[in-house]
Amino acid sequence: MALALGRTAALPPALLAVQRTGAAYLPIDPDYPPERIRLALEDAAPVLVVAGEPGVVPETDVPTLVLDERAYAEPPLVADELAPTAAAYVIHTSGSTGRPKGVVVPHTGLTALAQGLVAALALDADSRVLQLGSPAFDISVAELCLAFGSGGTLVVPPEGPLAGQELADVLTGRRISCALLPPSVLATVPAGEYPQLRALAVGAEACPPDLVARWAVGGRRFHNAYGPTECTVAATVSGPLTGDGTAPPIGGPLPGTRVYVLDERLRPVPPGVCGELYLAGPGVAYGYLGRPGPTAERFVADPCGAPGERMYRTGDLARRRDDGQLEYLGRSDDQVKIRGRRIEPGEITAVLAQHPSVGQAAAVVREDRPGRPRLVAYVVGGPGAEPEPGALLAYAAGRLPAALVPADVMVLDELPLAPNGKLDRAALPAPGSGPGDSGRAPAGVREVTLCALFEEVLGVERVGADDDFFRLGGDSIMAIQLAGRASRAGLGITPRDVFTARTPAVLALTAQEAEDLGEDSGTGRFPLTPVMRWWLAQGGDATAFTQSMVFPVPCATDRERVEAAVRGLVERHGALRMRLVEGELEVPEAVPEVTVDHVALPAGAEPRQAAEESAAAVRLDPEKGEMLRAAWLDAGPGQRGLLVLTVHHLAVDGVSWRLLGPELAAGLAGEPLPDSPGTSFARWARLLAREAVRPEPAEAESAWWERTLAGPDARIAGGRGVGARRAVLTVELTPEVTEAALTEVTAAFHCGPDAVLLTALAAAAVRRRGDGTGLLVHLEGHGREALSRPADVSRTVGWFTTQYPVRLDAGDALGADFWQPGREAAGAALKQIKERLRAVPSGGLGWGLLRHLNPDTAPRLAALPVPDLRFNYLGRFSGGDTADGELLGMTADALPLGHAVEVDALVLERDGGRLCLSAGFSYARGVLGEDEVLELARLWCQAIEVLVEHTRREGTGGHTSSDFPLVDLDSDQLALLEDDLAFALDDEGDD
Repeated sequence: MALALGRTAALPPALLAVQRTGAAYLPIDPDYPPERIRLALEDAAPVLVVAGEPGVVPETDVPTLVLDERAYAEPPLVADELAPTAAAYVIHTSGSTGRPKGVVVPHTGLTALAQGLVAALALDADSRVLQLGSPAFDISVAELCLAFGSGGTLVVPPEGPLAGQELADVLTGRRISCALLPPSVLATVPAGEYPQLRALAVGAEACPPDLVARWAVGGRRFHNAYGPTECTVAATVSGPLTGDGTAPPIGGPLPGTRVYVLDERLRPVPPGVCGELYLAGPGVAYGYLGRPGPTAERFVADPCGAPGERMYRTGDLARRRDDGQLEYLGRSDDQVKIRGRRIEPGEITAVLAQHPSVGQAAAVVREDRPGRPRLVAYVVGGPGAEPEPGALLAYAAGRLPAALVPADVMVLDELPLAPNGKLDRAALPAPGSGPGDSGRAPAGVREVTLCALFEEVLGVERVGADDDFFRLGGDSIMAIQLAGRASRAGLGITPRDVFTARTPAVLALTAQEAEDLGEDSGTGRFPLTPVMRWWLAQGGDATAFTQSMVFPVPCATDRERVEAAVRGLVERHGALRMRLVEGELEVPEAVPEVTVDHVALPAGAEPRQAAEESAAAVRLDPEKGEMLRAAWLDAGPGQRGLLVLTVHHLAVDGVSWRLLGPELAAGLAGEPLPDSPGTSFARWARLLAREAVRPEPAEAESAWWERTLAGPDARIAGGRGVGARRAVLTVELTPEVTEAALTEVTAAFHCGPDAVLLTALAAAAVRRRGDGTGLLVHLEGHGREALSRPADVSRTVGWFTTQYPVRLDAGDALGADFWQPGREAAGAALKQIKERLRAVPSGGLGWGLLRHLNPDTAPRLAALPVPDLRFNYLGRFSGGDTADGELLGMTADALPLGHAVEVDALVLERDGGRLCLSAGFSYARGVLGEDEVLELARLWCQAIEVLVEHTRREGTGGHTSSDFPLVDLDSDQLALLEDDLAFALDDEGDD
């Protein structure tokens, strides 16, 4: 299975899930050119592509699964035991024919790698391992093995290449204790203490002695590792090195690995004599996928191993020292390494030779400036053709990974040949590399800025607007540094942009504003989100629109510690200090003074009641920047107190509270806070505003909403109730019904709790109304959906909630037959409602964008029927005394009703740990009577019980079409298939 997920938090669980099925995974870097991705897919022929978002891979016949919430909704499967000899993954390396070669690695290699590296680097369960490598680069495998093998933590930084100051910030900010880095990347990291960094391992290219001297300090373990992809990443590793000025060895073999230094006749050479490295043991790969010729050439019989064992011929030269340590001496063939990436010049040559203007091509690595290797291509034009270097570079950039794109292309009349007829590399001319070649001075602020950044990163003078970054000596690592510094200067470019645009002039035209790709400060003004615009339109007392939670305060906690914990939250999350200004929000750079009200609880006082009274008295004015108020209810010496946090709803939602609880607990305990949040709420709001006006998706999705909401009126109060005063009644299911509804029913019908609860609500509404076949309802979602631009809001505090309409229509299945025991209507209704919910695009996010932020689509959507019932399932909340806190709720009259009825359901933990589903039915006084709403609530509870009883009948439940996104089956076809399978299984049982 191909995993096109990039370096994200979604990759490790997806990778493990694939392996638990017994399949092998194929990592695909989404940043690779489409042609390179296509070649990898053709070569490996996966049965499925798993992508993080649509459009990541080029159009292919391979079924594609896009990960979203629904992808995780199914119950876990019981996997078979893994065979140690089964293939674990396929990673592609550079191939001399122009096509990458897929290396097939077994699970035995992963096991040996994890055990060997964890022991060599002395890692333990407290280790925090950096995931730096691209998933298509095999160093990422070693990083996973180090984290999982030690029981430590795998730290996944934001997507994109990292080097220089950006990498330094990650090392310190994420408290990294172990990192695997190519020496050229480590060399870009500025000097510093890095006290948490206990172990460093370098590899993938030669390590200079001065790098060891610089980093092997302060008790830090510094290791030099060696190993090709064909031997599961690492075959040898040195012991802890000291900066003694000598070339660091590549060490000795990992446990179980055998290393031979042989001559051309496969005879061992004495210590101190140069020979070719051969590797054997459990880490040796099976070979190259679908390529028996290259496999037989490189994977040869091991004369010292058991019958049938093979060893891998690396092509690397080495010698064994008297102490048994190995020294790396270079390559025996044309293969080279630049910045840690293994490169076959033949692959670049083959790609360039495919261009119609090229007759011959060659690619070599030149080091015209010490320590600055560059990949240079030379071409000879075909008959009547005049190759243009810029066009060839663009052609290569569209077909090769960034590391394989030449820094320069030179056009020659002919390629120089040696007397033996081979390419004479020494006779190839050096490309021009002097600054100021273009002769044109920069014009405009962007060009001036970029020219200055070129000079700063490259260490040259007088860069012109048309000077080429790579002709000036740039490389892939410097491209990362340039992108980072451009971001801080207000220009958003990526390292790939540098490879394709190459000059300040072109980069100035293509760079985006810093707020798009640059540093996310989380401050400044930004637009209101859709749910906030809806809230403003409702009117009411804005100062009472608050939510409160109460948290336990450990004994012997002083006031200074409590205030520091609350201050840490405000500093960390800009939403907690933002201000409503002229219809926009603003987060100031300066953190306001944070105070905590100290309330001494009298003896015998009920803490919970005191907390509720404290929260009820709080008023917060968003126009004054009042977003948070804290009160410490101090029970006295030796007693645990309570901390009441009241936050304006503009700054918090249900997910946010789940984030704030552990962070506050860490602050109260004096522990460091978890990893920093990703995308700020301010940036998220700006991204939403841009997402709303993207032309193609806006038109397509607005048409979907118009089609979906058209039809007969399916409301419960004719659309009345907006702005009315609120009354509330609460119903609660028994623990037995709660457990059955949320486990048995969801498992039988392969759905989430929301589908069960909404089916029951639709059935209750139809029965109370006495007519119709469905219900028009507003639903709420968490709102943290994927956008067209990258954003990580999984740890961001703010009001992300989405609100969107859905027509819950299941035809006659919601009628009288739903309530009849022994009928199929209840199950049929649940399946249809489940399908309608899953058909909503982007988790409903698009409705708010198009309804409130897009001036073209807003009028059309505003004319559609507005639901007069809202439903929100909040999930499970603890019943009390935990570090995560207890929700006290929102003042009942804080917000005028936007609907005739608003249902908020959640699962509460009662005494003894039993779970009960509780639902508050807020209703519009004067529009619906209490008896009418009580009847609706009672029918809803009964409908849930009907679904439970239906599920307990034999033969109920089953799948729906959305459970099988890779095949095109309608409900009738699926039912026939399930019947056939059931018949076949019964028949087999009879036999």
